[in-house]
Amino acid sequence: MHLLSKHLHTIHFLVIDVFVVAISYRICIASSEEMDAVAIIAQAMAMLTKRL
Repeated sequence: MHLLSKHLHTIHFLVIDVFVVAISYRICIASSEEMDAVAIIAQAMAMLTKRL
């Protein structure tokens, strides 16, 4: 049961990170600076791997 709750907690963070990346990407596309979008996605992925 403890393992399951830990797994669900990880999935919860994954969902949050996906939303953060998607929102950041849309903001950067709106400002039409693709290099910044790539940098933000890379940063979000780095944060995600630190959490896992």
